[in-house]
Amino acid sequence: MSFLVIGNITKDLIKTIRIERNLFGGASFAGLTAHKLGYESSVLTKGNYKLEEWISFLEKKGIQVHLQEDEHIASFVNDYSSVERKQSLLEFTKKIVFNIQEEFDIIHLNPVYQEIDLDLVKNARKNCRYLSLDVQGLVREQEDKKIQGRFWIEREDWLKYIDFLKVGKNEVGLISRLKTYKKICKELKTFGVKTIALTFGREGSIIYDNQTYKIQAFKTNTIDETGAGDVFGSSFAIRHYETGNMIEAALFATASASFVVENFGTTGIADKKRIEQRYNKLKSML
Repeated sequence: MSFLVIGNITKDLIKTIRIERNLFGGASFAGLTAHKLGYESSVLTKGNYKLEEWISFLEKKGIQVHLQEDEHIASFVNDYSSVERKQSLLEFTKKIVFNIQEEFDIIHLNPVYQEIDLDLVKNARKNCRYLSLDVQGLVREQEDKKIQGRFWIEREDWLKYIDFLKVGKNEVGLISRLKTYKKICKELKTFGVKTIALTFGREGSIIYDNQTYKIQAFKTNTIDETGAGDVFGSSFAIRHYETGNMIEAALFATASASFVVENFGTTGIADKKRIEQRYNKLKSML
């Protein structure tokens, strides 16, 4: 089984009340998740020499990295020293070009800051059986290096190509003007997307495929929330592709994401056996 994540690998500064660390993230989370779940995993990203050591680490794990050269890399500050994350942008790259002559079971689009465009989506659709999208990087814009939201005006053009759409809690108001989650999901569904997940961190998630379901979060000791959404999105795509069951996919994705927040960066990503244990606990509580 083959998995490709398209989106930039980031080099981020993580700040908490107690510590500051420079860590690599972005597409790394999805690529490592797929690898841990037994897939032939690849990453298509833009960047430069600043990523070389990390790319070497990923490739030693067996993850193939397709690096398109750019004068910049994607780089953020993620500040968790207060209740809500404060995010600022240090660097960003030009658009990624889909240039891989290969077919994949799953392609997961994981933009962090406007590095993916509609032409890439169309090309990706032709080269996979299942196409998923985490909207986060499409609804971000910067002002004085601080990240702000922008409404996703291109949504109708994109969603007709997408099998699964993942939307984080801070992005819900940027993808629709409607007020209830069910109405938002129904509206997005009319644009062609098949399955939708709205994620709310510790408050769980809502999934929709003509019906709405609420999935509770797995209670855990949170140290660093960075990457939890990336792991949820890629895990959901994988399990949904395998089973066709969105509730099972949501439970599995919830269990998978619960591990990554327990440590800094990508070090918390769990293997399939450990995820299945928490998945079974969540399933027993339905």
